[in-house]
Order: sequence, then C-alpha cells, then structure tokens
Amino acid sequence: MTVSERREATGPVGAVLAPTVPGRFPGPALSPTGARYVLLIVTLVLAGAFAGQVVHGMVLGRSWATAAQQCVDESRRLFPDSVQSQAGYWSRCTGPLQRRQALVSLAGSVAVLLLGVAGLWILPRRLMRGAGPLKAAAANWQERVGGIAAQMGVRRAPRVM
Repeated sequence: MTVSERREATGPVGAVLAPTVPGRFPGPALSPTGARYVLLIVTLVLAGAFAGQVVHGMVLGRSWATAAQQCVDESRRLFPDSVQSQAGYWSRCTGPLQRRQALVSLAGSVAVLLLGVAGLWILPRRLMRGAGPLKAAAANWQERVGGIAAQMGVRRAPRVM
C-alpha cells in the first residue's frame, strides 16, 4: 500500500476505514461486537422513544386530541373554501402540540439511555461484589501468562486473579 493510498484509507483521526466497495458507504470499520453494541444502543433509544409516545398518549392524549380538534374547527371556520389553507393553518396551529409530543418522546429516549448507562456502570460492580474477594492466582499461572504476554509483545503482563 502506497503512502497516498494509506492517506485515503485513513480518517481524520487516523482510524483505518473499511475498504471501499461499490455501493457501500466508506466509514470506520466496526468489529462485529462493536456493531452489535451500536445496534443495542440504537434499539434502546428507539424503545425509549416509543415508551415516550405511549406515556404521552396515556397522560396527555385527551388534551392533545381536544386541542387538535379545536385547530380543525378553527381552520374550517377561517378558510371554508380552501382545503390547502385549512391544512396549512392546522399545521401551524398544532405545531406546539407536535413539539410537546416530540419532547416527551425524546425524554423517554433519554430516560431509557440513562437507565442503560447506569446499568452498565452498576451491574459489573454488583457481580464482582457477589464473587467475593479477589485473590491472586498461583505463581505458575502468573508465569504462564507472563510468557504468553511476552510472546504477544505485551510489555506488562496482566495479573491473573
């Protein structure tokens, strides 16, 4: 690979990009685990948005429907002959209602994302606490790991617990 090809294959931070395939967007190459993690996060955010929509419908749905109906009635009264003008007025009139609905949906996404991040922070600690106190492994295991680490080029061998 020449220097110019290497420059084209690296991003602004120096991350190696996936090879360019016709019809494929060139972006950072994700490992299968990284791609699954991104998919999990996206799924959580979308589930939170859906939960926000459900909560909005349960808590504020009646007031939303009443206000939307008032907008319809007002648009028909102001523009009796023009359906296009009625639709434009209805769109402007219900704008604050739609923004409120979107904010409740966004709040659901943020709440689920925060719960997910809190779970990622708390769960490993609880599992480790339940495992009991950690003790160093026997010396022969430490030596084996040290030898394998040296073969792999790792400068500082990990401590086996």
